[in-house]
Amino acid sequence: MSLQRRVEGLLQEFLDRAQSNSQKANDGVLESKAAGENVNLDENPDSFLDGSVMEKVLQRRSLRLRNMQRSWQVLFNLIWSISVQKWAHIVNILDTEET
Repeated sequence: MSLQRRVEGLLQEFLDRAQSNSQKANDGVLESKAAGENVNLDENPDSFLDGSVMEKVLQRRSLRLRNMQRSWQVLFNLIWSISVQKWAHIVNILDTEET
């Protein structure tokens, strides 16, 4: 039971962090648009006359992608850890039954 609670807690923490990161990214886009900055490179690439503006947009995207990658890595590690623990538990039960 304690493993299940731990997993649920870690999963909830992951989901909260992912939602928080998503909200921060959305807030940044809204602020940029409100300031008159076009942050979507795919829609209008000619609107970027200043290289520093493009660099800032790319840095934001890079940070967003890095945060998403870290979130997925945390989730993967959590799932892997659970799988390993469950297999160890199964092996332990089988070893106990054989003796």
